[in-house]
Amino acid sequence: TREKPAHTETTKATAPKEPKFIPLETFTVNLQHEELDQYLQVNISLKVMEPELEDKIKAVLPEIRSKLNLLLSSKRPSELVTVAGKKKLAVDIATEANSVLGIHNTPEPVVVPAASGVAVAPAEGASAAVPAEPATPAEPVAESAEHSAAAEKKGVVDVLFTSFIIQ
Repeated sequence: TREKPAHTETTKATAPKEPKFIPLETFTVNLQHEELDQYLQVNISLKVMEPELEDKIKAVLPEIRSKLNLLLSSKRPSELVTVAGKKKLAVDIATEANSVLGIHNTPEPVVVPAASGVAVAPAEGASAAVPAEPATPAEPVAESAEHSAAAEKKGVVDVLFTSFIIQ
């Protein structure tokens, strides 16, 4: 019974920092034309594990907003309507923000394959047919592994959409 508390103490010691959420102003951009002219209105919050990054982000906020405006306006509505599309966009936003901050994380294998492989819906069938595919088994584990991965990553570790409207 003493081994279990020691394990939880180790887990707490590796991730003692509380996350800090930095809300950005609302983004409203025209999307790439498909059938109709459409726009995206989105509220974004950046999650960081290092509180000192808030001041750094605020200092370069015009550059981050500019990069995100370019990124968002390059998207087609069809790319953003699925959960996988939104997850990929979140990864792209974190990458852009971190690039402005001079932080270059390696892409998270848990998020990127699930977003690009659209493994969310066929997870059960894909798991039986292709057991070696990393996106399928990683999907259920993603939430539990998210906190430890966030503690190891630097800069913006997650992007949260508090509002997401395509019109």
